[in-house]
Amino acid sequence: IAVPEIFYSDEHVTLWHGDCLDVLADLPAASVDAVITDPPYNVSSRSGRDGTTPSTLRRKDGTHRKLQRDFGDWDREWNPAPFLAHTARLLRPGGSLVAFTSEFTLPAYLDSELNHRNVIYWRKTNPTPAFRKLYVRAVEMAVFQVNGTTGWTWNGGGYVPNVYEGPTVTGFTVANGESRYHPTQKPLWLMSALTAQHTIDGEVVLDPFAGSGTTLVAAKQAGRKAIGVELDERYCEAAARRLSQGVLDFGKDAS
Repeated sequence: IAVPEIFYSDEHVTLWHGDCLDVLADLPAASVDAVITDPPYNVSSRSGRDGTTPSTLRRKDGTHRKLQRDFGDWDREWNPAPFLAHTARLLRPGGSLVAFTSEFTLPAYLDSELNHRNVIYWRKTNPTPAFRKLYVRAVEMAVFQVNGTTGWTWNGGGYVPNVYEGPTVTGFTVANGESRYHPTQKPLWLMSALTAQHTIDGEVVLDPFAGSGTTLVAAKQAGRKAIGVELDERYCEAAARRLSQGVLDFGKDAS
């Protein structure tokens, strides 16, 4: 898409279809309270797979689901630096960034001009199996950084562990019945927990890598304002469907 355009809008959420760097460049400085997002990890270029011989996982009903290890060009050699520069400009003084990352992209976050506070871990209770002689990747991490040294929203006391534990979105029956729309989709329970911890009612949450809209749904359900950006029109459509459903996010596999 050459020029970003608003794909979906309601009183809580605006979703842009376009390149996030183009959209972020046009947003006013210090206009966002929190950036909560799941950018590329650059894991596909190191997967050792070209997608021609996909692995499968057997469902309980005997059918099989493809296990995607190579997510495409968008997850190869992605440079976080331009996104982080925009984030530093857009966050209000004391605004927070929570961004999922991997060992391959973490150094760029540590080198950014934001104030690094913590690494957050998500321990998966149902991680994808490994089919080679490797550890199962049962943990993902996110950075928690702030703009400045004071004033960030913190809705916990002094004893909030930096580990969240719970299931992934598998595309078939899970505890909360959540549907799977995107190959790297974060579960709604997780993004809701992060939104609740790092924002308050009425604050503006930005997700420049909106995917199927999980962060936007979490923000809307929590009474926050949200701005999302997604490059792939397929996922804009999925996000718009989820957002138009209101507060519920249940249904059959939609992957």
